[in-house]
Amino acid sequence: MANTAWIDLTRGEIQIKETDPDLLIKFLGGRGLGAKYLFDLVSPGIDPFGPDNYLIFTNGLFSGTPWPSASRYHVTFKSPATNGYGYANSGGGFGPELAMAGFDALVISGISPRPVYLKIQDQQISLEKADDLWGKTTSQVHDILLGKGTPTGKNGRVACIGPAG
Repeated sequence: MANTAWIDLTRGEIQIKETDPDLLIKFLGGRGLGAKYLFDLVSPGIDPFGPDNYLIFTNGLFSGTPWPSASRYHVTFKSPATNGYGYANSGGGFGPELAMAGFDALVISGISPRPVYLKIQDQQISLEKADDLWGKTTSQVHDILLGKGTPTGKNGRVACIGPAG
């Protein structure tokens, strides 16, 4: 069984718990699991930009396998644009690497008092200082975290936002 990491940025705490197998069967991972977590965790009156909103990364059931299109992952949240359910779907190496590290989901809440990034390495998760990443472009963040000129995937994967985020 894989795990869900519960990350509270306000407290700087991370709890890793086994993902409920019944949830995976009922909601099939990915979009379904993210929507279920959001429904259970976020009430209608929550401010989308507030510390009580969640940012939820979820993998599909086949993520990290050679199955076609199994590189997709979902990011689920209460949308500031609609004040309701929002999600984004992405591909590439992040989802499969997350699955191979043993995680079905990252459930992130709170607001960090300082810039941090989430480092996942060999089933271990930590919050690291990110002052030097603040305001950088996505390619600059990639180069700083993995090494300038590093081919994508050689030393890891990066999911990040740029200055607009």
